[in-house]
Amino acid sequence: MAINKLANFRTLEPVLTFLGLWEGGDSSWFKRQYRYYQLFMHTTITFTFACLMILEFIYSESLDYAIDVLKYMLVEMAIISKVLNAWYYEQQTAELVNELANSAIFELRTSAEEQMWQKSQKNFRKLTMIYMGTGLNSAFCALLAAALMGAKELPYALWLPYDWRDTYFWGIYCYECIAMPFTCLCNITIDLFQAYLLLHLTLCFRVISMRLERLEDAGKEDAITTELLNNIKMHQRVKDENPAHFLAMLQYALIISMEMFLPCYYGNELTVESEKLGFHLYSCDWTGFLVDFSPAASIRSTTPSQRRSAVEVRHAVGQIVRTHNHMNFGMQFAFSPYNIDMMTAKVIANATAQPSGIF
Repeated sequence: MAINKLANFRTLEPVLTFLGLWEGGDSSWFKRQYRYYQLFMHTTITFTFACLMILEFIYSESLDYAIDVLKYMLVEMAIISKVLNAWYYEQQTAELVNELANSAIFELRTSAEEQMWQKSQKNFRKLTMIYMGTGLNSAFCALLAAALMGAKELPYALWLPYDWRDTYFWGIYCYECIAMPFTCLCNITIDLFQAYLLLHLTLCFRVISMRLERLEDAGKEDAITTELLNNIKMHQRVKDENPAHFLAMLQYALIISMEMFLPCYYGNELTVESEKLGFHLYSCDWTGFLVDFSPAASIRSTTPSQRRSAVEVRHAVGQIVRTHNHMNFGMQFAFSPYNIDMMTAKVIANATAQPSGIF
C-alpha cells in the first residue's frame, strides 16, 4: 500500500488556502479570483492591524507603554514580511511540492523507507498540533481575559480616534478577536510549512543514504549502475532545491542568534566567576601577607574588596554587551580584585605603623 509522502502538507494546505497563502483548489475560476481574495484578507486584517499598531507606537505618550506596543508591533511586521515572501515564492514552491509528490525519483521503494518516512511524519504531526494549539491558545487567552475584566481596555493596543475607545469599543474588540487569531495562525502555518519543506528534504537525503547502503545487495553490475545513477539524480535534484541563498539565510539567522547569545553567555560567566571571588579570598594563604590578621582587620580588608569587585563586574557585564573591546575589559576586571587587595593591605599596614590608626 502506497503511503502519502505529503500527508502533513495536505493537512496544512486547506489552512494555508483559507489564510490567503496558498493557491489551492482545482477550479480555474477559484484560481483567477484567489489573488483578489488574498489582497482583501490581508489588506483588511494583517496590514491594517499592523498599521494601527505602528500608529499607536508613534503616538504613545510614555516609554513603558511604547515598549509594550513595540513587542507586538515587531511581531506583526515580521508576519507581514513572511506573507509577502510567501506570495513572492508561491509559484516556485508550488512547482517544488508538485515534483516531490509526482516525480518517480522520490518514490519510496522498500518497507524500511516507508517506515522511516511514516515515523518522521508522525513526529512532525505531533509537533504541528502542539505548536498550533499553544499559539492559538495564547491569543484567545489574552482576548478572553480582556473581556472578563469589565474595564473597556483592548487586549492589544491599537491607534484609534479618541472618542472611538468608548463609543465603538466592542466593535474594535470584535475586530481584534478576528485579526489577532488570523495573524497568529498565519505566522504559525508559514513556520510549519517551511519546517515541513526542510523535513522533507532531510528525509530525501536519508532515503539516499539508505539506498547507497543497499548497493552491495544489488546483484548484477548493471543493476548496481542503474541504482547508483538513480541515487545521483535524486541527490542532484534535492541539491537543486537547496540553493545557496537559502544556506546564506540560514547562516545569517545563526549569526544573529550567536550575536545575541554570546555576550549574554560570557557576561553571565563573568558575573558567576566574580561572585566566587569571596570563596577564593578566604581560601588563599593569609599567612604570607604582612598585615594585621585580627578578625576585625580581615573583615575590614576583604569586605570592601568583595563589594567593590562585585559592583565593578556587574557594571562591566553591561558595558561589555555594548562594546567590542572585550579583551581590554576582561583584563581590567581580572586584575582589579588583586589591585584592590594590595591597596587595602598597604592602607592597613600604614595604619598599623601609626599610633592613631585610620580604623
